[in-house]
Amino acid sequence: MFTMTDVTRGRVLGFVAGLLVGGAALLLYSWPDGLWYLGGVSLLVLACAVYGLPAIVAQLRHHHQRHAILVLNLLLGWTFFGWVVALVWAATAVRRDTPGSSAT
Repeated sequence: MFTMTDVTRGRVLGFVAGLLVGGAALLLYSWPDGLWYLGGVSLLVLACAVYGLPAIVAQLRHHHQRHAILVLNLLLGWTFFGWVVALVWAATAVRRDTPGSSAT
């Protein structure tokens, strides 16, 4: 399984941040109303991040049910109730398998 080290994660985040800053600068320079478009795009990115927050939290916590949380978030996250349920589920305790236990 692929695991990302802190150095690799930092490089990926730095690359993504550079793309975002470069794209924002190009947008502001290219269009006369670039600031309005940049605000709209920023708001859209923020809305997508908030919508996907339960799945992001589950993935970062290595939750054992992260795929089910993602599906719940995608299908019912548009309702406030479904989003809250997915977020609470993502914040619940993560089951850790002990080395001596057998999965059945």
